[in-house]
Amino acid sequence: MKDQGQVPTVDRGTAGRRQFRFGQSILIATLASIGLLAITPSIASAAIRYTSPTGSGAACSQASPCSLTQGVSGASAGDEVRLTADEYYLNTALTIGVTNLTISGPPGRHEPADFRAFIFFRTEAEGAPAGFDNQPKFVVNQDRLTLSRLSIVGRSGITSLINALTVDFLTLDRVIVFDDDSASTVTAQDALIVNSVIRHTSTVLGGGTASNVTGTILGSTITSATGNAIANNDNLHDPTFGDYCELQILNTIAVGAVSNLRTVDTGSSACAPNTTYDYSWIPAAGGYGGGGIVPSGFITTGANNLPDSPPALEAPLNGVFALALDSPAIDTGCGGSCGVEDFYGRPRPIGVQNDIGATETILPPTISTVGVDSKTYDRAQLSATINPNGGATTYNFQIRKAGATTWESFDGSTTGEGTLPETVRGTAQPLDPETSYEVRVIGLNSSGVESTSPAVTTFTTDAAPQPVPAAFVQIRSAKAKVTSRAARIQARIRTSGAGRVTLRATPAAGGTKTWCRVRKTVAAAGVHTVSCNLGRKGRTRIRKSALGLVLKASFTDGTNNSATTQRRFTIPRKR
Repeated sequence: MKDQGQVPTVDRGTAGRRQFRFGQSILIATLASIGLLAITPSIASAAIRYTSPTGSGAACSQASPCSLTQGVSGASAGDEVRLTADEYYLNTALTIGVTNLTISGPPGRHEPADFRAFIFFRTEAEGAPAGFDNQPKFVVNQDRLTLSRLSIVGRSGITSLINALTVDFLTLDRVIVFDDDSASTVTAQDALIVNSVIRHTSTVLGGGTASNVTGTILGSTITSATGNAIANNDNLHDPTFGDYCELQILNTIAVGAVSNLRTVDTGSSACAPNTTYDYSWIPAAGGYGGGGIVPSGFITTGANNLPDSPPALEAPLNGVFALALDSPAIDTGCGGSCGVEDFYGRPRPIGVQNDIGATETILPPTISTVGVDSKTYDRAQLSATINPNGGATTYNFQIRKAGATTWESFDGSTTGEGTLPETVRGTAQPLDPETSYEVRVIGLNSSGVESTSPAVTTFTTDAAPQPVPAAFVQIRSAKAKVTSRAARIQARIRTSGAGRVTLRATPAAGGTKTWCRVRKTVAAAGVHTVSCNLGRKGRTRIRKSALGLVLKASFTDGTNNSATTQRRFTIPRKR
């Protein structure tokens, strides 16, 4: 089974007996001292006793774990009995005979889909011994039992599933209890129920009670589908054991079919029940899935509770304990020492302040409209901001041509888990020139909630640059002009545009000698006459024999594109 779940162990109640006074000012003043119970490090355990459903080792070590019953029965004061993330099925109760014992699942933070450590108490119909259905499943005979990071499933009929009535300082930290038929799910005095979920149903005692404790209920969700969610009953508490019938409730959701919250002062005990609650959703009137508040003792209402309507929790009697995204319980709980982590071990708050109930809600990521930082004919530089709102968000930019129906994803990553906007960037390429595109960002956070940009951004790419024609040069013709005193070459040269023409004559037989060289600037494409003077040496050479030449023409246009060509040319001997 999976139910959602993991973080460090909370304090085991070492602060001594808690005596609370009531009234709004006193309530707020005591938040800090209560918060210490949730954030003070645990007393160092004498040993960690490792267990597994198939364990049989006597050492209860990590390499050789023992069974859960062996782990508990053989524990010493201060030990921790550590369960694996697995399912433990028991036909007997767990009896706690040493002080300061912790029974816990795997440490650390968990995600909602993670597997947890489950303790299942079998029923008689499932093979448990006769009478087991009407017995407590956790029989707590010593002070300071801590149950942490566990899921517990069972029934106790006319008794309590977890019974710590004659001892002090029971702590439930990040525990979910599924009680399918008990008079009371948890009965305890001077207890701390923190970051936990209790779901109760019963066919006995008028529907029974989920939580019948004194002490503190903090950051939890408690429901009873048949009876009372939270009760403070003087008949179950006795000052002889140091219990003063004081119950303080903060940051908690409580809904029961018979009553959401009640105090019962029978007068049978010197203990006068007093209950105070604040920063909570405990509807005073009937309806909303519950039965209202029944004050037969003293109940003090704080100034920061949510109104009965709209409901903070959807379908609470159907086992729902995660807040809807529009729940008024989001960001309306008390912060600071009123709670530093939730049922899964996620840090509180996620958002501006704590949520009411056992879980912090990771809201959908907030994604801005995409900005176009720059664009060309074939690409665009894009940016946006994403506030992950407490849950790491995996995102992608998406693009499509205007009018298309299908988005194409590109350039994505994952944000951190913060609550401040992060800038993300992407490059869309290759794109078609002079084309309209639409872009957005889509993100999915760690709770599986998806968001997109609030609006689609449209842009049009630039026109593609016109191709630059290649430079061209051609020697159309050449002839020699030889007189008695001079010789020159006159060439007709075609160019592809304006630029600079160079004509050079070199020996056809090879070598580095240059007979002539000339440069000419031309103003446009066309055929241009270029003359190259061979000089006195050239005329002298022609008197002796024919002169074989290679004419080389080069052309460079205004964009520095260039071209070259050459042709052979012979000047006959002329005396």
